[in-house]
Amino acid sequence: MGRNMATPSLLIVQSAWHGQKGERSSVKHMSIAGPCAVSAGQDIERVIEISGPPNFMAGFFAAFARATDDHVHVVDADGSIVWANPSALAAVDLWNILPAGQAWGQGWPVEQRPKAVAAIRTALEQGHAWFMAHMPTRAGTQRHWSVALTRISGVRDAGDFVIAVTRECGLRHVDAVDSYGTGDLDGLTGLPNAVWFHRELSSRTGGATRCQRPLALVMIDLDDFKQFNSRLGPQACDAMLARFADLLAQAAGTSTFLARSGGDEFALIVDDAADPAAVSARIAYLILRCADQISGPDHPANFSVSAGISFFPADAASDQELLRNAHTALRAAKGAGRGRCVRFDGGMRQQLQRHSSMLEVARAAIAGGWMRPYYQPKIDLTSGRVTGLEALLRWQSPDGTVHTPASISAAFDDPEIATRITDIMLRKVVADLMIWRRMGSAVPVAINVSGADFRDTQFARRFLRQLREAGVPADLVELEVTEGVFLGVGAEEVGVALRKLNAAGVRIALDDFGTGYASLTHLKQHPVDLIKIDRSFVSNLAASPDDRAIVGAMISLGRNLAIEVVAEGIETEEQVLILRDFGCHTGQGFLFSRAVPGSEIPDIVREQKIGSPISAARASILATGSLF
Repeated sequence: MGRNMATPSLLIVQSAWHGQKGERSSVKHMSIAGPCAVSAGQDIERVIEISGPPNFMAGFFAAFARATDDHVHVVDADGSIVWANPSALAAVDLWNILPAGQAWGQGWPVEQRPKAVAAIRTALEQGHAWFMAHMPTRAGTQRHWSVALTRISGVRDAGDFVIAVTRECGLRHVDAVDSYGTGDLDGLTGLPNAVWFHRELSSRTGGATRCQRPLALVMIDLDDFKQFNSRLGPQACDAMLARFADLLAQAAGTSTFLARSGGDEFALIVDDAADPAAVSARIAYLILRCADQISGPDHPANFSVSAGISFFPADAASDQELLRNAHTALRAAKGAGRGRCVRFDGGMRQQLQRHSSMLEVARAAIAGGWMRPYYQPKIDLTSGRVTGLEALLRWQSPDGTVHTPASISAAFDDPEIATRITDIMLRKVVADLMIWRRMGSAVPVAINVSGADFRDTQFARRFLRQLREAGVPADLVELEVTEGVFLGVGAEEVGVALRKLNAAGVRIALDDFGTGYASLTHLKQHPVDLIKIDRSFVSNLAASPDDRAIVGAMISLGRNLAIEVVAEGIETEEQVLILRDFGCHTGQGFLFSRAVPGSEIPDIVREQKIGSPISAARASILATGSLF
């Protein structure tokens, strides 16, 4: 469609050679030897920095201007034309005005002038504007145009200017605007909105059926945009959306229809999609390219985009089924790690149903108050003493069955639900610690927190206040994080929060150590008091020399850095012996105890009950100093 055009910009460059290597050519109004047009997507600063003798500069930019059929006008803040390129000058009969000094908006037919004038005002205020219009010729025919306007600032004491680039476009796109009205255009991006998109999707699937021409629907979503919005504010995020829409429109090219279908969601219809593999590869490249141009020193790091693709009629028999399938593929892309492009397949329906069912169960468990912490003891492998606890989520359904987190695992990938679960766990653990302190049986408790929790910049402050109000010392709490919290959106805030918590006395544990990325970097950059060796390394200690070497290296690393090491998933006495020989002094696992309700903790901490799951292993250690 017409919106999916490359959006040229234009730069006015002083044609003067300063004669010093690396010196930037200065920008100055109307001081060039001929017109200059910058090609689509060209970075203006890079163009400014091109150095060379004046003939080279003038020829370089003039060549661009001669090569484009677009009508380019430079308009001042009053809306008057101050410069036009050769294509615009050659179309005086079309514009019915002389270029120099005339009001650019007056060149449009009367019914189009309000749009033109409003677009100049929008470009001056917001930096960019776009509209579509038609214009009759003197021959009595109609020509249809897509117009992109860009503000140019910082031109030597001459104020702001607007570059208006007018490009002739296909009749059907402008007719659609005329038929549907500007109410079907998105006000922020200038793209068709959801109403127009749904009509276009229905029309194009019908046409594809009649012509037996396959098409593809791509649903595109900005990852973690809600978190960006809370961190950067709505104004910055609106600018980001508009910028992304421009990039996407430029990259999508012709034979596509691009719309903003939701808040941070875009829909792209691709005609002539006979080769699904080629289309998928093209879309994957497109979203990566656009995301890379958003990320940078002036934009948020870790910006990524996910896309889901469905093909018609291969994947769907109707426009609505095609839309559902594309959304399903988009959810699969986000679930697979985000920043991905995923094509729909039939198996995704079952996965989506399971995913949706887990979310429904999690919401019901939260609303019903079914969630509670169970506690697994951590044991001193030399003395058998209980040195601490790990709080593990359990939820109890109305029939009395206690369920593990695996039954609602999808909930932990949903930021909203995940943070609500953390709030419940923190509140109930703090309440248990209050009770145990009064009973004289309190030991430090480790609580798992996620990256979603740290996206709330007030998380550390709220949690420390919660501890103070409950009268629970901060050193009775450990927060366990995985390496995933150091990656993705908001990673820079994680370090700030961890340092604040650690300075107040809260211990920080790095869970599942060795299974993620750049563990050593995290130990160096963040206040880590404890590392937990993942059960995947512990389970095969006796049989695998490689696992023994890895675990030994982890324990040695912790000792050299003065970081406590805890081994998870201990199930055999042989594992305990190997760990103690390596110098690991703390562990947890089914050998000692499963997770138990909070009501059992005072007895376990104070004195083991006869026959309790932990007592036999503990008694063996205490009696002999060895498990063998």
